[in-house]
Amino acid sequence: MCSVCGARDTRTAAGTKIAHVHSYSPAVTKAATCAEEGVITYTCSCGDSYAESIPMTAHSFGDYIYNNDATTEADGTKTAACSVCGATDTVTAEGTKKSLPSWYDEHSQQLNVTTGAQDDGSLEAWFVGGQFNWDSYADGCWDFDYNATMEYVGTYAEGNVYHGYLYK
Repeated sequence: MCSVCGARDTRTAAGTKIAHVHSYSPAVTKAATCAEEGVITYTCSCGDSYAESIPMTAHSFGDYIYNNDATTEADGTKTAACSVCGATDTVTAEGTKKSLPSWYDEHSQQLNVTTGAQDDGSLEAWFVGGQFNWDSYADGCWDFDYNATMEYVGTYAEGNVYHGYLYK
């Protein structure tokens, strides 16, 4: 300070300047998904910045749905899909191994469905007892000079299977 006028002069003494120390604040600039890496950007108040990648996340699998593919030899499978990218994951559905073969493992005829007609004697059905009323389909076949019958075919995973058909 000047003793005559009172003015002040501020000077920085050599070697006393305080060096800037970066203080970075992180911000996610691109979220990571199961399909792409993300980006986190670190920015200092002085404007300096740098970026780092964020590893991809795990898939977002929904509920597993049973594929109905168990056999008497092995458990079946169940599959889930990722809601983000559509990827699928298939795993063993423990405890689904069948104790009896499925009807469809050995036959191509649909169960509980009639084929043919009464009037030409071609009415026929393969059905599970208690799940299908053969008599209601065959009722009236005698009007066309046919008789109806059914026979036990075997026990399958679907139940006791019968074969109903018309004859003369």
